[in-house]
Amino acid sequence: MRHVLKTENGWYVRELAGGEVLPDGFGPEADGQWLYSEDPTSVQDVLIRNGVLPARARFGDVDIGWVSKRNWLYRADFPACDSLLGSAAELVLNGVDCLAEIYFNGSLVAAHNDAFLRCRIDVTGLLQAQNTVCVRFFSPDAYIDAHQGEMPEAWRGWIDPARLLRKATQDSGTFLGNQYPCPCIGLYDDVFLELYPRDADIGEPDIEQWVSPDLGSARVRASAAVLLPDGAAVVARLFDPAGQTVWSGEAGVEQGRAVVDFSLQTPCLWWPRGYGKQPLYHLELQMNRAGAVVASVSKRIGFRLIEHGVNFDFRVNGTRIRLYGANWVNVDGVTHWCDPDRVSTLFQRAVEANFNVLRLWGEAPLMPDLLYELADEHGVLIWQDFGLGFGLWPDDEAYRALFRAEASQMVARLKHHPALLLWCGSNETYMTCFSEYAGSCGPRGAKLILEDASAVCAGLDPTRPYIPSSPMGGDYPQDARAGDIHGYWGISLEPGVRYPNLFSESCHATTYAKHSMLCFMAEEEIWPAGYHDTHTYQTDFAGAAERAADPRQCFSNSWRQISVPATWDGRISRFATAELWNLERYYDAVDADSLLYKYAVCGADFFKEEIERIRRGRPCDEAFRARGCQGYLIWKYNDAFPHINFTMIDYFLEPTAQYYAIKRAFAPILGGVACEQERLYVWAVNDTAEEWRGRIRLRLFSRMRNRVEWDAEYPLSLRPDEARIVDNLDHLGPVRRECVLHTELLGEDGGLVGTNIHTLDMERNLCFPQAALTLRWQDDCLLVTADQYARYVELRGSCDGDAFGFGFSDNYFDLVPFETKRITLAGRHKRGIIAAKAHYSQQWVEIAFEKDR
Repeated sequence: MRHVLKTENGWYVRELAGGEVLPDGFGPEADGQWLYSEDPTSVQDVLIRNGVLPARARFGDVDIGWVSKRNWLYRADFPACDSLLGSAAELVLNGVDCLAEIYFNGSLVAAHNDAFLRCRIDVTGLLQAQNTVCVRFFSPDAYIDAHQGEMPEAWRGWIDPARLLRKATQDSGTFLGNQYPCPCIGLYDDVFLELYPRDADIGEPDIEQWVSPDLGSARVRASAAVLLPDGAAVVARLFDPAGQTVWSGEAGVEQGRAVVDFSLQTPCLWWPRGYGKQPLYHLELQMNRAGAVVASVSKRIGFRLIEHGVNFDFRVNGTRIRLYGANWVNVDGVTHWCDPDRVSTLFQRAVEANFNVLRLWGEAPLMPDLLYELADEHGVLIWQDFGLGFGLWPDDEAYRALFRAEASQMVARLKHHPALLLWCGSNETYMTCFSEYAGSCGPRGAKLILEDASAVCAGLDPTRPYIPSSPMGGDYPQDARAGDIHGYWGISLEPGVRYPNLFSESCHATTYAKHSMLCFMAEEEIWPAGYHDTHTYQTDFAGAAERAADPRQCFSNSWRQISVPATWDGRISRFATAELWNLERYYDAVDADSLLYKYAVCGADFFKEEIERIRRGRPCDEAFRARGCQGYLIWKYNDAFPHINFTMIDYFLEPTAQYYAIKRAFAPILGGVACEQERLYVWAVNDTAEEWRGRIRLRLFSRMRNRVEWDAEYPLSLRPDEARIVDNLDHLGPVRRECVLHTELLGEDGGLVGTNIHTLDMERNLCFPQAALTLRWQDDCLLVTADQYARYVELRGSCDGDAFGFGFSDNYFDLVPFETKRITLAGRHKRGIIAAKAHYSQQWVEIAFEKDR
C-alpha cells in the first residue's frame, strides 16, 4: 500500500546567497534567518506572514520586486517510521515556481524550470528515519536579465522577456490590480512523500470513459503502471454513488500495465448544475497477494456524454447546455498557493450565483485539485485554458517541448473529471498573433496552440473538444457571429455584438462596497477635497490619444475621458476607464457614498440588461427566429488584489453589486419586460432540462402615485431551452416613464420562482421617494418590505465591528411596496446587527439577530 507522508512541522524559508552552500542547521533555533510557514506558499506570502514585508503588500501597492531578484531556500522534515524504511519512495511537489534545484537528504535529485509542471521524483534508496527536503530557488529576474540578450532580433520589442520562463503570465504584469509586478517565487502546492513496497505497486491510473449515444450504457477503460510480484493479481471494482459494487473483474497485465476495459448498463448520468444530479462513481484498482491487499489506487469518475456542435453548441446527455458563468483568475496576488478555505468560499459563491461553468483563465497559475473536485460534486463545468495569454510567445523547439510536456501532464491529470468541458489552448494568443500586435515579429506562439496543444489533446483525450484560443472563430478572432468573443464595450464596436454566438468574456468595471473600499483606500481618497463629479472636456486629455498608435497599448484607455478622482490613480486599472459604460445614465455624485453607488449600480444594471437580452437570444419582434447566443461568461469573477476594475467577488471575498445582479439574471427560469424599438414585450426563458409550467404576473406600478396602475396574469408553459415572447404591451397605449413594470414568475403550486423590475427611463431623469424599510425575522429569514418604491436596497452587517462575511442571499435590489424580500444569511457570524437602506432614502433601519449555536 502507498503511504503518504507530509511534513509535521511546516516549512522554513530563508534567503540564500548565490554561491552559498546548503546550510546544515535547520529551523529558527539553529539559524535566525529562517522564517516559518505552515503552508508551502510563495516567498512573498511567507515574508508577509513573518512581518518582513508589510501586510499592505497584499494590496499590490508596495514595491516588493526585490524578492524575485534573490535566491531562496525552503526546508522541511518528513519523518518515516522504521517499518517503512525499506520502501520505495517518491517525492511529490505539486507546485514549484519556477527555477529550482530539489534536494533530498542532502542529495540533488532534480532540477526544475516550469511553474506549470508538477514534480514526481524517485528517491528510493535515500530514505531515512528523518528526511529533509530542500528546494533551492533561483531568481527569475536574474535568469531573464542573463538570457534576454539571446532573444532573436525579431522578438525584441514584441515578446516580453519574462516569457522566456514558463511562469504565470501576470507575474510580470499589473493587469490584476497590483501597481508593481509581483513575480511569485517558491512552492505553491502540496509537497509529500509517497512510500510503497519495492516489488508491489500501482501507479496513477489513466482513465477514459464513454457514454453510448442512446445513454443506455457506458464504457470504461483504465490502465496503470504496476509492479506485480509473483502470485499477485490486480482486481478492478467500480462502486456506484451509494457505495455498492456494480462491476468487478481481474485486470490484464500488458507490458507492465494493468488494463481493464468493461461496459456498464444504465449508468447514473452526471449532469451540469441546473439540469440534473451529479452522481459520482469510484473506480478502484487493487493488488492482492495471498489474500492480502498490497497496493490500491482509486479515482472518482462520472458518466456523461458531451457533444460539441458548431460554434459552441454543446449538448450534455442529449440536452442543449447554454453556458453561464465567469472567468476564474489567480486566487491571491502575492502567492500562487491557493488557500483551501478561500477556494471553497469562492466556489460556493459561484454555485449560489447560478453558474454552470467556470473558465480557468490561461494567464493564471495551476489550480489545485480541490477546485476540480468541487466542480464534479456541484455540476459546474470547467473550461480549461492552457498556460498562455495575451500577446506573442517564444516558439523555438526547446520552448515548444516544455509546453508540450506541461500540456500532456495537465490533460493526463484532469481528463477523468466529468466536469471538464473543453480544452482551450490559450487566452487571446490567437487574437494577438494574427493582428497588428504581431508587427514585424509575425505570429510567434501560434504553433503552440495550433499544433502542440492540439496534438496533445488529440492523442490523450480525443473525445473532449479542443479550441486553440479564446476568442476565436468566424472571419476574424472577434467575430461575434461565430466562435466566441471577448466583450470590450468601451473599446470597439463589434458587428453582431447584441446577439453574439458566445461571450467568453464580457466586462464592466465596478467599485467594491464601502467597507471593502475602506480596507485599501481612505475615505478622503475615495472622495478627495475639491473633487467634482462632472464630465467636462479636458484639452490636455487629447495628447494621450497618440499612444493608441502603438498596438501594444491597444487596450489602454487613451480615448475615453472619464472623470474619476485623481486619487484613484494606482487603484483603478487603466482598462477600467474604458469599460465604465453608461455612466451618463446616473446622477452626478456629491460624496463618497454616491460616487461608489454610481459606479457599482452602473455595472450591475449593465449586466442585468445584457444577460437578459442574451438569454432571450433574438430581437423581441422576431419571435420565430431560432434562439441564438450559446452563453455568457463574465470578466472576471474574483480578484487577486484589491482594486477598482472588473469583479464579482472582491479581494475580501465580499460579493459586489454586480454579483447579485448577475446571480438574478442567471436564474435558470427567468421572466421580465424588455423595451425594443419603443415597444414593450413580456418574455420568459427556461434554461433547464424540464418543461416548466406556471404563470407570469405583471404589474404596472407608479412610483410617484405609489400604486399599481395595471395588473395582469399570463398562463405560461416553457419547453426546455425555450425563450418566449409572451405578449407585447401595445394595448396599454402610452406608459408614463416614471412607472416600473414588475413581474413575478409563479409555479403551478403558486410558489414564487422569481421577480424582475423593468424601468422606462434612465435614472438621471427620475426622482425617487423617501422609502421607509421594515425588517423582521421569520423562520430564520430576514423579511424586508418597503412603504414606497425603494431603489437599490443595501444590506450591511456588523458583529463587534466586523462588516465582512455575512453571506446575504441577495443584496442591492429594488423593492416595491407589495413585495416581501426574503433574505438568508449563510455567513460565519452567529449574531450581530443587520442594517438596511434604500439609496435615495435618508435613514438606515436596523435589526439584531442571533443564530442557534
